[in-house]
Amino acid sequence: MFFFKKNVSGTSPNVFIIKKKDYSLAVIRNKLKRRMKNALGELGFSSGVVVFFKPGLEKLSYSELKRGAEEGLKKAFTKT
Repeated sequence: MFFFKKNVSGTSPNVFIIKKKDYSLAVIRNKLKRRMKNALGELGFSSGVVVFFKPGLEKLSYSELKRGAEEGLKKAFTKT
């Protein structure tokens, strides 16, 4: 779905990377960015995350997107 990475510059704002090739309409790209920004804020990640979006996320509801973000963040930020 999407890929999370720590932003190496510390407390910089979240960065969202969406390919125009995958989402040709700006309306869809902006909608996904807004939803992810809200989900990350609710999960306590208001800064320091880089999010790479994969094709097909526009079909998910907000709750599905948030649940996927939570799972992805756990994988990306837990040390094993």
